[in-house]
Amino acid sequence: MPPKASHKLGFPVFAVAFAPGNPVVLVGGGGGPNNSGVKNSLIAYTVNETTLELIPLAEHQFSKQEDACMSLAVHPKEKTFVAGVNCSAEDVKTGENLNCRVLYMAAEKFSQNRAYKTIGGGQESTDYQKTARFSPDGKFLLTGATDGM
Repeated sequence: MPPKASHKLGFPVFAVAFAPGNPVVLVGGGGGPNNSGVKNSLIAYTVNETTLELIPLAEHQFSKQEDACMSLAVHPKEKTFVAGVNCSAEDVKTGENLNCRVLYMAAEKFSQNRAYKTIGGGQESTDYQKTARFSPDGKFLLTGATDGM
């Protein structure tokens, strides 16, 4: 049986992904667009392969108006990944929910390069991008959402 460890992160976790070839794990989650006081976070940790300790590497906080990170996919060849994070309730209502965030990690910092709308015509705050996967060569990205798209 492989070794295991548990870690308390201080927010509900909705998405996890390993970076290929590295002992780095990405964790996304949070309290959503409310006043719960729980931040909407995306954190990269280096994993100590001996102790399984998580060592913070980089962190990105989404605004209180945005939702928690609900899905993650790491590009198989680049330091790029996508995070499914709904925009503000107002953006969702107006159909401007650029929920598929393309981020890049360099020098222990995240930067958002682009954002796309992957949820169909749904303008409900309950619609989320629930899953995302890159093809093995990284040329394609598949997403799936609660609205059936």
